[in-house]
Formats: sequence, C-alpha cells, structure tokens
Amino acid sequence: STDHGYLHRTTVPTHHFQDSLPRLPVPALDTSLERYLYFAEPLVGADMLEQTRVLTARFAAGEGKELQRALVHRAAASYSSFIARPWFDMYLEDRRPLALNSNPHLAFVDEAGAGRCDQVNRTARLIDASVAFYRTLRDFELEPDVFHTKPHLTQTALWEMGVSLLPTSVSFYGAAAFGAFPLDMSQYGSLFESTRIPLPGRDALRKAELPLTPARNVVVQRGPHFFSVEVVGQDGRSVGATAPAAAPAPIGVLTSLPRDEWAAARADLEAASPGNAASLAAIDSALFAVTLEDAAPTDPAAVNNTFLHGDGTNRWFDKSFQLIVTANGKAAVNFEHSWGDGVAVLRYFNEVHRRATAAPLERPGRRATGAALKTLSFDPVPPSVSAAVAKAERRLRDHAAAMTVRVFESDLIGSDWAKSRRLSPDGLMQMSLQLAHFRLHGAMASTYESASTAAFKHGRTETIRAATPESHSMCRVFADAGTAPADRDGALRLAVNTHSGVTRDCLMGKGVDRHLFALRALATELHGAPPEALDDATYKVFSEIIISTSTLSSDALADGGFGPVNDKCYAAGYGIKRDSCGYVLRSQRPDVDALADAILEAQRDIREAVD
Repeated sequence: STDHGYLHRTTVPTHHFQDSLPRLPVPALDTSLERYLYFAEPLVGADMLEQTRVLTARFAAGEGKELQRALVHRAAASYSSFIARPWFDMYLEDRRPLALNSNPHLAFVDEAGAGRCDQVNRTARLIDASVAFYRTLRDFELEPDVFHTKPHLTQTALWEMGVSLLPTSVSFYGAAAFGAFPLDMSQYGSLFESTRIPLPGRDALRKAELPLTPARNVVVQRGPHFFSVEVVGQDGRSVGATAPAAAPAPIGVLTSLPRDEWAAARADLEAASPGNAASLAAIDSALFAVTLEDAAPTDPAAVNNTFLHGDGTNRWFDKSFQLIVTANGKAAVNFEHSWGDGVAVLRYFNEVHRRATAAPLERPGRRATGAALKTLSFDPVPPSVSAAVAKAERRLRDHAAAMTVRVFESDLIGSDWAKSRRLSPDGLMQMSLQLAHFRLHGAMASTYESASTAAFKHGRTETIRAATPESHSMCRVFADAGTAPADRDGALRLAVNTHSGVTRDCLMGKGVDRHLFALRALATELHGAPPEALDDATYKVFSEIIISTSTLSSDALADGGFGPVNDKCYAAGYGIKRDSCGYVLRSQRPDVDALADAILEAQRDIREAVD
C-alpha cells in the first residue's frame, strides 16, 4: 500500500551507515604547503612567490609542526571532521547580511499543463511534497544517500536486504566492498524546524525543541504579513496544504540586515510584547518558510533576482529554507548555508519536485478538512525596529541595484560533444571561464568551485581550484593568435585533465584550502593570530576569490543563483546539458556583459581547436 504518505519506504534505515563512515583525513602538512605554492604560482609574481616559499619552509619546520600535531590530535579525539566546527563557526561569525552574500537559491523547472503554474495550487503541492519528505525523514524511511558505482549489483532488493543486516559499525565497509559508497546524512537533521538566530558577534543555529504532540506548522508570508499553517496533524500525518490569500508588515526584511544590526532589532522586537516573542518563536520552530511572491517575473535575470533576494519584505533569510512561488507559478528554494550544503538540499529539491509534479491539480492531502491557519502579528513595533525596517529595505534595494546580472545559454559546448572528444564537460566550462577572464584582464584569478566531501563523516566542502599552472599555460597559448590548433588542443587537454585530477583529490579529502583554513583557525585560537606563512601577501591573493563558481545537475533544476563573495568577485553559476550549457553571472564589477561575451568567444575558440 502507498497510503502511508511517505515518499517511499526503505529497507536500509536512513542512518544505517552513519556510525561507520570514514573520517575526513587530515592531509600531510608538507603536501598541503607544496600544493598551496603550486596553486599560488599563476596568481602572483615570481618574487612574491619566492618570499612565500621561504616563509612556508620555515613554517613547516617550526610552528606548522606544532599546529599539525594539534589538529591531528583534535581530529582523532572525536568522530567527526576536522573542518566541521571551524567551518560552521566561520558561517555563524560572519557579520555580513545573508541576502546576496550567503544564501543561494535553486529554481524549479516550470510545470507544463493547464493550471499547473497557478500560484496557490503549485504552492499547495510543493508544501504537501515537502511535508511528505519531512515525514519520511522523521520516521527513518528516507533511503540513505549512496553513490553507486555498480548499480546493477547494489541497486537491487537482494543487496539492500543484505546490507541492512550488517551491524552499523561495519555497514559502510560492507557496502563499499560492492562498489556502493554511502554519504554522510548528518545535515538532514537541520533541514526542517531550524533557524539561524542573529546574536551579537556570533549567530546560533536553533533547532526547534520537539513538542509533546506531532503537530507541525509552516510559516507563510504574503506581502508584509505572516501566517502559521498547520500541515501535520495531531496524528502525525499530513493534513493537506492550503495557500492563504492576501495577508498583513515587512518585518521579514530585517533578516537581510548585517547580522549584528538584525540581532539588536530582533531583541527590541521580542522585548516589546509577549505576542511578538510568540510570533518569532512560531517562525523559528516552523518546519520551513513559504513565500507567496506578488511579482510575476518572466525575464531570466528578473526571475533569478526574485528568487535570490526579491525586495526582502516577504522573506525570512534565517530559515533553513524557504519555498518561494511567484504570482505566475515559478518556484524556487532559497536556503541558509551555515547548516548544510548542496547535497542535502538537492536531494530534498529533487524528491519534492518529483512528488509535486505527479500530484493532481486538486488540493493534495489526506483529509477533506482545511489546514488550521493562524495570523502571526507584531504589535507594537518599537520605533527602533521601524527605523531598522526602513534601513533594511533601502540597503537591500541599493545592494541589489549595484549588481549586474547576465543569464545566457550557449550551444557551443554540451556534455555529448565534450565526452565524444574525451574531455570533461565541467573542465571545459571552467576553462572557458579561465580563458575569458585572462583575455579580459590579462591575468589569472583565484577561482572557487565547490566539491562535496560528504563521502566522509560530517564532511562539508572543499575548494576545486581551476586556476593552475596548466590552465595559465593554456590561456597564454590561446592568447597567441599564431599558435596552431593542435597546440591549442594539447594545452586545453592538459588543463582540463589537470582540473579533473584536482577535482578527484578534493572529493577524496586531499584538497588544500580546508586544511590551511583549519590551521589558521587553530593558530588564531592558540596564539591569537594566524601564522605569517598563511597571512602574507601571497595568501591574501590566494584566498581572495575573484571567480566564485557553482554547478549542480538535475532535471528538476531550471537554474540557480548566488551572490559574489566580495566586491571584486564574479559569481558564476553554470549548468551543462547534453547539447548546450548556460551561465548566470552576477557581480558589482562593471564588465559582466564583457565577461559573458568573452566566455562565448572562448567557447568558440575551444571548439575550433578541438574540432
């Protein structure tokens, strides 16, 4: 029977592999320092690099040994990841606003068919699918995340039954013996019922205390008003979802302020009345947030802007995630980043899309009765909070206006063409960016691409660095109009293959950035300052990301968006399909359109060289 209301039932318990996942290895100090110098080489001059080489040699022989021993000791003392705590702290101690600095979004593809993009109906189906995901996770029926290298062996009922019988202390190794590699599931614990709370100096991630009853609510925003909507009944089952019509004041825009300013405003708002405190508590403890957006954007850049930030008046950027549905039925997930990364969110995104698109147009749910709906009010709003609201609206409007956004597609590179030429599609997308930036600025740029380390206990991410000596050489070869196509092809292949190797290292816990980050954090904790070798001019260039990239692959994904990490940075989201690719560029720099044109030119030259 499928009357259970879950996404699915599982033979292998959700957390069956958690107690036997391997630890993220602490790389050898000498290896990380050597790789750091390698990645820094195309970014700085020879003299600066030589000075850093001297500093790192001194560091490796002295303070570095002490820090490495302390880091290894800490990593061994707890069954976790050496990067988990300092990386979490980095997010929570960041005082910048979440909007346009931290929160990304993932946009669902539009639904086809009459009525499928009606705002109320689509919202209801997405809420219902999200509640099904929540119940499946809550009751340990969510299938574990597993990377299958031999699906013909491991995606079978027999294998699932066999591995489910293994003790949890060895279950990972039993699965891995058959080419199935379980991934860390710890981030799912913060997907629902969690909120980032602004506090002076350092925020806190607050998970709702479990109430005595299984009933659960979501918070719905429309315009400046908030509603608490019951979506799980007293029996723990879905009550179905209704999307309220127009509702009541733009307190939500406060979540777009710098964190210390929002912390002060929230404290004033909460202290003003018990009702205000109760409304904040209802938002904090809700399963997730839902925004019924009044705008109906159609232009790709306008759609991207709406989902990434909007005008902020009907957002709650602190929530673990918020579903946003526009007046014309476009939908997206905007999520707070401190608690988790793309793996858990994309799993939720795909499962919800699959269930929502399969649901009928009639209101989904198990009961004919409507969901209980309660208006959340803020009264009184102190003058200090009213002033903060006005400031937040103005600040977000100005910050968004300072950005140039370019959304475009290209049929020059697709995954089929890339693979037919024995080239990595992702490597080609990254080399297109490297060549475009080099032609535009005459220099290489420190580049970030995210790699998941979810193959390890409490893994987060690692930095794939696309700017390498090999990609620098490729850019110089392409910049010389006199080079033969065969020379360009050879330089490109070397750069792409190097990028693939760097990616594999990062996925296997052999990256550089997180190790150096942990050493710096430990030195600051123990000695009050980072070591000179990891704080000189070279490190500052190395750590200042100029091209910040991200990509996810899913048939449910229309596109995604995120902001640049500093005022010199280009944020470059991209996706690649079988016969095309697409980019979303966003930056405060004035030459975003020129970069987009340079990317297309780079792809034309790459295609010409390879073909």
